[in-house]
Amino acid sequence: MQSLLRSAVVGCLVAVAAAAVGCASGESSGTPAVGGGTSIGGSGTGASGGTSGTGGSSVGGGAGTDGGAGTGGGWPGECSGAAEQPCYGGPAGTEGVGECKAGKQVCENGKWSACQGEVIPADETCDKRDNDCDGLEDEDQGQTTCGKGVCQVTVENCVAGVAQTCTPKQGSATEQCDGTDDNCDGQVDEGCSCTNGQTQACYTGAPATKNVGECSAGTQTCSGGKWEQQESFPDPNCGDSGSKVCGGLAGVLCADDEWCDLPDGCGYPDAQGVCKPRPQGCTADCPGVCGCDGKFYCNACGANAAGADVSDDKSCMSGDGGVGTSCSSDTECVAGLKCCYPCGQAGCTNQCTVPMGNGECPMYP
Repeated sequence: MQSLLRSAVVGCLVAVAAAAVGCASGESSGTPAVGGGTSIGGSGTGASGGTSGTGGSSVGGGAGTDGGAGTGGGWPGECSGAAEQPCYGGPAGTEGVGECKAGKQVCENGKWSACQGEVIPADETCDKRDNDCDGLEDEDQGQTTCGKGVCQVTVENCVAGVAQTCTPKQGSATEQCDGTDDNCDGQVDEGCSCTNGQTQACYTGAPATKNVGECSAGTQTCSGGKWEQQESFPDPNCGDSGSKVCGGLAGVLCADDEWCDLPDGCGYPDAQGVCKPRPQGCTADCPGVCGCDGKFYCNACGANAAGADVSDDKSCMSGDGGVGTSCSSDTECVAGLKCCYPCGQAGCTNQCTVPMGNGECPMYP
C-alpha cells in the first residue's frame, strides 16, 4: 500500500514537472496517471503554440485526456485597437499660442499614425493672426517707400490685417525752383539758375571801380528761378581818377563833353564802360571806321569826338547810315541828302555816308 502511494506521488510530481517544462518551451505534455489519475494537459504561450499533451495511462484507472493546444505568441506593438493620443511637433512653448495647436495620432495596425490636424509656427503674414505663434499679430511686416521728390510717400505694409499698396503723390509739371524736386523726376530745380528768394551781391561796374569812392555792390534776388536785375546800383559818378561808369544795365550816359569807352570795341549787351573826355582836335587821315552808333567816321578820333566808341568787328551798312553803298548808286547820296566819301583804301569806290551830328559832311583830304 505504501509502495502504491509513493508511486502515485512520484507520478504527480513528474506530471507537474512535465507541465512546467511545457509552459516554458511553449509545448504541453501529459504524463500517465499513476493509480488511475487523470493527466494534466498543460497549454503554453510563447513564440510558437504548444503541442497537445498525451494522456497518461492509468494504473488501476482510466486513461488521461489530451492536453489543450498552446496560444500563438508575438510582439505586442506600439498601440492596440482604436487608441488615440495628442501630438505636437512645434517648438516648446508655442502650443496653444496664436494659431498653433496640437493634433492627434490614431492607432493603425499596432502603430501610431502621423500627427493629424496640428498647426505649428509659420511665417507671419498680413491677416490679423499670430501665424508664428509668438503672441503678436502681423508684426515685422515692414514699410514700402515709392515715388521721388515731393511725390515720395512711405506706407506700412500691413494695417489691421490688410496689405497696403504704395501710391506716389502727384507732382508739379515743372520745377518751382524752390529747392525741391517738384516734378518728381529725381532731380532738384533742373533748369533753374537759382532758388526762389535767394539773394546775392552783385556789381555791374568796372571791377576797378568797386568800393572806390561812392561805388558799392548792389543786391539781386532770385525770382522764378532767375536772378532779377540788381535792386540797387552804384553812383555813376564814381571810380578812380574821377572817371565815371557808363552803359551797363542802367544805361548810364556820359556828359555831353564825354564819350563812353566800352570794352572790346562796342562791348556786348549791357556792357559797362568808363566815360572819357571827347577829343578837341583830330588828324585829317581818313581810313574810315564804323562807330558804335552805326555811323561812318574818318577815324576813331572823329568817332570819339562825336561821342561814340569805335567798333572792332562791326561793318557799317547803308541801311543804318554807313559804308556799303557807292555814291553813284545811292539815290539819297545823289540827291545830296547824304555825303559821298572816299573809303581811303585802294580799290574801294567812294562810299555814301550820313552827315555828322551837326548836319555837315565829315571832312576828308
